[in-house]
Amino acid sequence: FQFQNGRTGSLTSQMVINGNFNMTNGTFIGGSSSSADSIIFKDGIASATYTQSGGTMAVTSPVNSRHHFAVYSGKTLTLNNSIIPASSSSSNNWSMTVYSGGVLDCGTRTIGLGAPNNVTIVNINSGATFRTGHTGGVFSTTTGAAAIVTTVANATLSSGATYVFNGTAAQVTSAFTTTPTASTVANMVINNAAGVTASASYNVTSALQLQTGILTLSTFNITAASITGSPYSSTKMVNTNSTGMLGL
Repeated sequence: FQFQNGRTGSLTSQMVINGNFNMTNGTFIGGSSSSADSIIFKDGIASATYTQSGGTMAVTSPVNSRHHFAVYSGKTLTLNNSIIPASSSSSNNWSMTVYSGGVLDCGTRTIGLGAPNNVTIVNINSGATFRTGHTGGVFSTTTGAAAIVTTVANATLSSGATYVFNGTAAQVTSAFTTTPTASTVANMVINNAAGVTASASYNVTSALQLQTGILTLSTFNITAASITGSPYSSTKMVNTNSTGMLGL
């Protein structure tokens, strides 16, 4: 399958997927540098999956082809496989955008690859929800070390988004940068019986939601407008085990 621009000028091709994306073999070729494609998850079923159990999401033929993914409001997209660019060229940049009301559930999968393949652009917009079960948390510049792997400049993580830690093994949050307000999230959700440890200090403008497990602060501070999840217990609480403090 290939997105093809038959026009002289630039053209953006779009594939709107109302259900699941399942690739088992063959080659899926992206748009050219002047006609980047969009693989859009919207409408249809509320919860969809991305699966690439075989085949190739190609970017090398034609040269400088790209894949741009988008998750729209009302859609939850769960990754059954990682999304990793097949080229290290900046002309082959891929992107993933989650719009307000959309949910991206990475599980233990990753989006992007470490240097020199930092060509993945990730946008988590205000009002969106980003879930990760990766032990390394949300963000890293090192291959395989977190759910999002790219450069700091290529990751636009909104301070108005919700970030969920829902792994089955112990997790760290990672020291991810948010914009336009640094070190700020709308909601932080802890849903991991094995526990989550803070890697940086954050201001939570809406709610710190304790669903399952312990949030350990270590040397970092969490300031939250509110905390939800009562009744709390020895297995569902905020653990101030060092100099880190919980502020309300």
